[in-house]
Amino acid sequence: MGRRWLNLLWMLPVVAVIFAAIIGVSIWLRTMPAVDEFIREYSGSVPNDAPQGFPWWLRWQHFLNAIFLVPIVRAGLQIWAGRPRVYWRSPGTPGRDWLRIQHAMPAEGGWPIRDDSVALHPQVGLPGPKRTQGLARAWHLGVTLLWVANGVVFYILIFATGQWMRIVPTSWDVFPHALSAAIQYGSLDFPTQNSWVAYNGLQLITYFITVFVAAPLAVITGVMHAPRIAKRTADSRFFNVEVVRSVHVIVLGWFIVFTIAHVSLVLVTGAFENLNHITVGTEGSGPAGFILFAIATVVGALVWAFLSAFTSKYPNAVQKGSARLLGPLGKFY
Repeated sequence: MGRRWLNLLWMLPVVAVIFAAIIGVSIWLRTMPAVDEFIREYSGSVPNDAPQGFPWWLRWQHFLNAIFLVPIVRAGLQIWAGRPRVYWRSPGTPGRDWLRIQHAMPAEGGWPIRDDSVALHPQVGLPGPKRTQGLARAWHLGVTLLWVANGVVFYILIFATGQWMRIVPTSWDVFPHALSAAIQYGSLDFPTQNSWVAYNGLQLITYFITVFVAAPLAVITGVMHAPRIAKRTADSRFFNVEVVRSVHVIVLGWFIVFTIAHVSLVLVTGAFENLNHITVGTEGSGPAGFILFAIATVVGALVWAFLSAFTSKYPNAVQKGSARLLGPLGKFY
């Protein structure tokens, strides 16, 4: 029963074929005079009156955001692995899952829920083994609270300083500029990078969705997972726990894809200059930003490697730390 589950072994070549097709189509499009004229008219850049550069508070919040998202995403994957089927209707009926990371349920039934959980590699899930959702929730909820606090400060400061204009479209021209930028990225002839002054149309739309759509949806659907709320919305067609969980998983996927694409493009479109922007807050192609990024990457990799081992060795410390962070909010979960 159920549709085929997502298998990494066949998804990787499928993704590679899709990327190859996008590159081929984009290169072909750029041979057309009309497309070439379109790109000349809409270069991709979207100038505005926003403050230039990246202030110190924005650089620090960007750094903290990256730190917080790592355990949030890893613990989120672990929680999903504990109930690895996602539905659009409540109650979730076997065979009607639209996405799963587990084998199909046998047609004759008799599949205990306890056996349905999936063990993740300790360097993927947090902490990794089956039936460790309690520890995963401790990480997910505790660190999410820090992430939300960081986000609230971010919202306040971007509107107080005018930085909001860098990531909020203010003209319909953003759409043809975004299409132009997408064709240029796809053809591997990248649009002119001038993020110190303004993002191109595709970046602007992507950052807007991430900051003002995906992030709030992650928080709202996370809150709606609380048992007290889920119980009250159990009979709702659009806000029951299965729909909420589906949206939460989609948002999780968005953040994973966005992070991979974001870091990749930072590195291939001028790593030294881009890293100087977001680390030391300067223009130019000096090595300072890259050195700081390399140090942070090594430290982050070490923390990543030992996080699951620490959680398995000191589970009580993880639970108590999360409880202290959540305080009275913890009783809702």
